Amino acid sequence: MNIAIVEIPLKKNTVDEVVESLSFTMAEIKGKRRQPVIIFNQKLIGVRQRRLDILSILRKALLAEDMIQVYFQPIMDVQEGKPIAAEALMRLQDERMGIISPEEFIPLAEQAGLISMFSEIMLQKVCTFLKAHPTIQERLSHVSINIVAEDLAVWDVTCRLLDILSQRGVDAKKIGFEVTESMVLSSN
Repeated sequence: MNIAIVEIPLKKNTVDEVVESLSFTMAEIKGKRRQPVIIFNQKLIGVRQRRLDILSILRKALLAEDMIQVYFQPIMDVQEGKPIAAEALMRLQDERMGIISPEEFIPLAEQAGLISMFSEIMLQKVCTFLKAHPTIQERLSHVSINIVAEDLAVWDVTCRLLDILSQRGVDAKKIGFEVTESMVLSSN
């Protein structure tokens, strides 16, 4: 059993603000099942507003893909002292909020049903990079991209990912997908 308490009034609230506060609190309960009691008060308004701001930035980034940055983390062969592969890491860059951590924006993108679009953009950016740098592509065994399990379970998304590889002319063996822990594969 979970209990949610919403303190009202939070200054002067409209009906929409109260409903939004209740919705936010319900989402918090679902996201933090181990926490039996959640209290929504003045302190959580800032948290809620930041999430709303990030959600707005996520939607904006789908139209302005330059906001989605890719950083490559090398995977090293310690004996040879050279990179043998890489992991592509997504960061979200906003003029006002700066770089937003994936720990903040990935769960929101998943909840909003936007994550597969970000996975596709990420794959496009990695493929574009590999095509523009053939010597790097030759030296690396692969580049790993994080993906939610749900994306691999949806036929349309899988087809779109394969289409991106085909259209960009990148050998599928050069791309590895790492399934993130936030979503669990179901047996259905």
